[in-house]
Amino acid sequence: MEYKANEIKTGMMILVSLALLTLFLVAIFGVSVGNSTNDYKLNLEYIGGITEGSLVKYVGMDVGQVTSIGLTDNEATPIEVGIAVDETIPVRIDSRAFITALGIMSENHVEISPGKGNSELLPSGSVIPTKEVAGFPQLAEDMGDITGQLQTLMTQVNAFLGSDNQGHLTSIVGNMDTLMSDSRVQMAETVRNFRLLSERLNKLTGSLDGTFNGNKENIDGILANLKNSSDESNKLLSDMQTTMASLQMLIDTNNANVIEILDSYQISSQNLEDITRMLKERPWMLIRKSAPEERDIP
Repeated sequence: MEYKANEIKTGMMILVSLALLTLFLVAIFGVSVGNSTNDYKLNLEYIGGITEGSLVKYVGMDVGQVTSIGLTDNEATPIEVGIAVDETIPVRIDSRAFITALGIMSENHVEISPGKGNSELLPSGSVIPTKEVAGFPQLAEDMGDITGQLQTLMTQVNAFLGSDNQGHLTSIVGNMDTLMSDSRVQMAETVRNFRLLSERLNKLTGSLDGTFNGNKENIDGILANLKNSSDESNKLLSDMQTTMASLQMLIDTNNANVIEILDSYQISSQNLEDITRMLKERPWMLIRKSAPEERDIP
């Protein structure tokens, strides 16, 4: 049986289309053809748009897909999600799974964190621990709650102020504007004075720097002389201390002799005083050894 050229072309086009369709499906679902997978389960509180066939990513790479979604009796995590992950992906015991999206317009997917490199691998059929990550719907809901609270707060503030208090506040703001306007000239003058003072201080600093730089040699000489004088004074004090120590040692060594000399001086002084008194009473002793004979008084 012979085939026409058109039939052959049509068959080739169908085969090419099927091949492209297969490659497209493989790229969409993220599981390579011929690779085995490990099955895991996730217990979640909220899945936010995750359906069977949704992508599973590992540090951003497509590694599997969601295979099942069901309910459980656990009130904290009422949803059980089954996933199939390429067996070459190292899902570890400290890995975490969560629902996230790449952007506002992109669909949610299951993301698996890698865990630590030295942790054990999680066996197939195990439950991967999960963590809740707030998505855009939850954030929008929280923003709605915050907006409602702000509206309630503004209503309460307006009710608290009232028309009278609002008038007082308006008057206070007006008075503050008037005060600022009246003080504007004084504030400008104060700022100008501060600027002039700063300029003068800068000039004074420059003058002092010039003076020090111009007389640096003289100042260095004065400082050198002061240092020399200080060294000589320290040396003189050291010599005086040495002399005082020697004098103290001399006094300590001759203390007994000094006391004896003082005692001898005291005895000599007493003897001299006795001799003087005796000479005053008996002056004839200077020329005679014995006293003169007494005269007979008729």
